[in-house]
Amino acid sequence: ADQPLLRAGLQQTLSQTYLELGMAEQAWPLQEEAMRLRSELLGPESRDTLESIAWAGRVRLDLQDLEAAERHLRESTDTRERLFGRADPDTRDGLRGMAALEAARKRWEPAIAITRELLSTAGNASAEERCRATASRSTMLLNQGDPMEATRVLEPVRAAMSAERSPDPRLLTLVLNNLAFAQKQVALTLERTSQAGSDAMWQAAESTYRHLLELAARELGDEHPDALRYRNNLAVLLLDQGRAGDAIPLLERSLAQSRRARGDDDVATLRLQNTLAQARAASGDVAGA
Repeated sequence: ADQPLLRAGLQQTLSQTYLELGMAEQAWPLQEEAMRLRSELLGPESRDTLESIAWAGRVRLDLQDLEAAERHLRESTDTRERLFGRADPDTRDGLRGMAALEAARKRWEPAIAITRELLSTAGNASAEERCRATASRSTMLLNQGDPMEATRVLEPVRAAMSAERSPDPRLLTLVLNNLAFAQKQVALTLERTSQAGSDAMWQAAESTYRHLLELAARELGDEHPDALRYRNNLAVLLLDQGRAGDAIPLLERSLAQSRRARGDDDVATLRLQNTLAQARAASGDVAGA
């Protein structure tokens, strides 16, 4: 039975890797098989089996199959709580999955209630778990239209993670992405309402986006779709400030990358081409537009 278990563990690891790369469709067959093997060999209540069931919920959530996601997430979380207690790290991990599910359904009250519980009981939790709970809370705040509060809760998390020698790059990416978006929204609000502080917030958002792009390029590679997305976000931020000249090189690079990866007729490529044309026109390059 050792060989099938080793295979199940490898499939579980590969599925998680695919999911973290944004490739949920490729992750699902591996996840389904890992869940089946572990359940057959270890029983439905082993920690490894429950881990695979929980990850199955996350994959289905990423695929927008909310009914299946809830079935897997609820089964794993309820079983973990019954066997190990609500304070167990695996149970708390399941609760984070349930909060993400509620947020995907735009049911903000239960999502926030779960996240608040995780934060209020995080005294004995690891620093990483506290950061994850705060990042989840910031996502919900942004979805509720409160970027100021999201910025307030994320800035100390970013500072703490930046001070670490080897922070989890996936978690740091989530924190930076949420923080940059929140800072941009705050800058836009301050500018629209003619309040002081918009220039400083624009600078903060740009710095965060550049940090995020640098991290993605280092960890994932400059050609990775996430690196492309962060580069585009930085370019749009610059355009929002009227800095078309600074945005154009980023957009040109992204357009070339999108053409190589997706082709000239892909929707994303055409959207980039249009944005680049607008940037060139804004910079006075009518011929280039």
